[in-house]
Formats: sequence, C-alpha cells, structure tokens
Amino acid sequence: VESFLVKPVSPSTLLDAIFETFDYEIEQTTVHLPIDQQAHNFNGSHFLLVEDNEINQQVATEILADQGITVTVAGNGQLGIDALLKDPNAYEVVLMDIQMPVMDGYSATKVIRQKPQFDQLPIIAMTANAMAGDRERALEAGMNDHVAKPIDINNLFTVLSKYVQSKESSSALLKPSTENETDIPDLEGIQIDKGLAVVGGKKKLYLKILRKFKQQEAEAVLKIREALSVKDQETALRGAHTLKGLAGNIGALDLQKIAAEVEQSIKDHQASEEQLNLLEKELLKIINALTALGEEEINQTEVQPIENLQEGLDKLILLLDDDDAASIEQLDEIKSALPHDLVRKMTQSMEEYDFEEALEILQAWNSKKTS
Repeated sequence: VESFLVKPVSPSTLLDAIFETFDYEIEQTTVHLPIDQQAHNFNGSHFLLVEDNEINQQVATEILADQGITVTVAGNGQLGIDALLKDPNAYEVVLMDIQMPVMDGYSATKVIRQKPQFDQLPIIAMTANAMAGDRERALEAGMNDHVAKPIDINNLFTVLSKYVQSKESSSALLKPSTENETDIPDLEGIQIDKGLAVVGGKKKLYLKILRKFKQQEAEAVLKIREALSVKDQETALRGAHTLKGLAGNIGALDLQKIAAEVEQSIKDHQASEEQLNLLEKELLKIINALTALGEEEINQTEVQPIENLQEGLDKLILLLDDDDAASIEQLDEIKSALPHDLVRKMTQSMEEYDFEEALEILQAWNSKKTS
C-alpha cells in the first residue's frame, strides 16, 4: 500500500494521496479560497451552532466568523431548543451535532420540527459520523443536510449556500492570513497539513486547538474504560466518538482510525482490552508529541491606551450579553488596554463559551474602575 485515505474524502486529501503515491513533493502553500465562498456572501448571517465539545465549537465558530457570520453556541440539544424558542426569528441556519449529553441532535431536531414556526428552518447535521446511512438517518430526523467532521471548508460552504440567501454587500472572502510567521514543529503522529486544512490555514487557531486537545483528551481512554467497567455504554461511546472527531480535526489520522474502530466495537458490545490498549498507546504518542508545543505565550507588555476604549467595552458587553462568539474577537481588539489578569480570566471563560461568566467578570471590574 503506497498511501491511504480516511473518509470523508475531500478533493485536497485525494490530490495529496495521488501525489504521495507517485513520490511528488507536496509544497505547503496558502490555503485556496473555497469556490462557493467567492460566489456567495454570508456576511451578516446569524447561525446557531449546537455542539458540546469546546474544540469543535472553536473550529466552527472561527471558520464561520471569518465570513462575517455571527455564531451563537448551544452546548447540547436542549440548550439549542431553548435558544430557538427564546428568539425564533434570530437564526438562518442551525448546525447540529449528533452525539451530545442531555439531548442528542436527532432528538432535538424532532422536537424543533414539531414547532410550526420552525418548519422551514434549515438544520444541518455536523458530525464525525460519516458511515453509510448516517445521512439518511439525519434526513429522517428532519434535518436538511449533512456535513461530516473534520470539516472540509469547501463542502461546508457549498452546503450552506443552498440554504442561506446571499447578501447584497461586497463578496465575502476569507480574511487574509497574517499568521505565516507562526512556526509549528514536526509532531509525531500528526499530519500538520491536514489539521491546518480543517481550520483554513489559521496557524494560531491550530496551535490553540492542539494545546486544548492535549489538555482535554489526555485521559480519554481512561474515561472510556471507566464507563465500560460500570456498563455505561452511552458515555463510553460518546468518548470514543469525540476522540475520533477531534483526532481528525488535528490531523492525527492513525488515532482517528483506531478510535473509530473502538467506537464501532462499543456499539457492537465487543470492545476488547487489546483495542483499548492500542488506542491508549496511540493517544499517548500524540500527547507526548504535543508537549513540544509548551504552553501558550501570554503577552506581558504594559497596558496600552486605546482610542474609544469605553465604546469598545460597551460593544463587548452587548456581545457577551447576547452570548455572541464575536465577543472573542472584540476582546482581542481592546485587550492591550485592559489589565492582563482581567484578560486572562475573561479569555478562559470565553474559550469555554461561558459568556455569562465572562460578562460578570467584566462588569465586576468595570464597577470597581468607575467607583
């Protein structure tokens, strides 16, 4: 075997595999703009992302935000329903994960479709499930379409263009990358080009996701074992499913493949200790490789004055109050004028999409400042 492909196959991974088979050198170049983004303007759209995993939330939010799309995040199906009922006319599209705690994507979609006001609301499944029949099951539940994870940007925006009316303003293109100076070392077990493709070539975002993967998934196999030991198949299955999807996001394709096999074995009630040991060994290899990245550097420069700071703070408060993921970018714009400890605490909350906590932290600081 000269090369191999992991499904879902995208045009870029197919081309890479062909080049690899014929021993062509693959040069790392700027990520090309997805064709459909050039013809379709999403700027000003508002989407609801129903997804429980922080890494997947961050990937999807930043990809969409680059096109001027406002994203509201709900951590499970029930929270997604609550968000829709709170503001029924706010969203043009719902992006729905499938396997989530509290309420899964299929159940949430069925509940949403029972409400007449949401008859025409596009609901698109976003899931690491890419097996035969998954698309059909999503459609049967009332979803309109299916996008596989790890996200292929071309495919995502091709699907979205079917359901979102193009805006009349100038064409929405990917923001030009200013991150080429960011170096990513070789990481054993990780195909960096595949991971970068998932995040549209954004190296800083990719590094954030790698560090978060190390922090969140280091004990993933231990948690799967514990769940199986008490016959909690649902938790074990969700753990394997999440690990599979996140491994694909970062380009850890061998880990993704083994996790997929473990997930299927759990479904079939045939998970073996041998499989779990293999998964644990591969995961440990990835975690050890990621230690080379170290911790995220924090800019310790002095607080800098910024023009119209109060205007920026007012905008940030409004975005946080609306649980709007655009608040992350807004904080970046004004953080040089804010105390480092405040920025650190808010960033931690916002990266976990706990906008309510971030708002409380900001308001408490703002009250002290003005008193």
